[in-house]
Amino acid sequence: MKKELLSDWNVVSKGAKTEMVFSKLISNFTTNTDIPSEYIMKLWTKYKELPKKYQTNSMNGSIFEAIIYTIFIKEKVTPIYFQAELEFVPNIKYDLVVFPRKETGNVDVSSPIGFSLKTSLRERYKQADLEGLALKEVYKRAETYLITLDNEQEIDKFERKVADKDIRGIDRCINAYSSEFDDIIKRLKNSGVDEPPDIKAIKSASEIKE
Repeated sequence: MKKELLSDWNVVSKGAKTEMVFSKLISNFTTNTDIPSEYIMKLWTKYKELPKKYQTNSMNGSIFEAIIYTIFIKEKVTPIYFQAELEFVPNIKYDLVVFPRKETGNVDVSSPIGFSLKTSLRERYKQADLEGLALKEVYKRAETYLITLDNEQEIDKFERKVADKDIRGIDRCINAYSSEFDDIIKRLKNSGVDEPPDIKAIKSASEIKE
């Protein structure tokens, strides 16, 4: 069976409003060949051109998350874990987590990469910072990235806070339209990602995999 819809990949439930709105942006994302940053720009632009009744604050976040998840799918960087609760990190759901393979081909459970997905920064970066700190406290070699659509001026402010150690839970804040984001996806595609080892790193999550 062809897997073309968000619900086919377990991103949303069948018939969810997010699926209906997303289908207005692209018919079959799995066949798309745009590089990640261009894919995001095209789909987000289409979304912002939809009638305002579709563009609620809640839908903004849901569509942005769906766009990012589908990049991983179409680039064959799976499995990914979204809305993921990790063992030993209580009461936190991470937007997206992957476990990259090392040069040996194995996965080091202490080295997950966590992504926080925010359309804009504002005060919400503080939540991402706390989530990142919690992840790094348990998974000592974890990496954390905040992916945003916010402008470079706001990102520069954020990066200064990182440099000044005012933010310690996020390694980098990256604009989703940038080549830096493309580089992250390319790196993960080259290394490959995999399921974590037998120790139960994922407490609960929805999973996307081939």
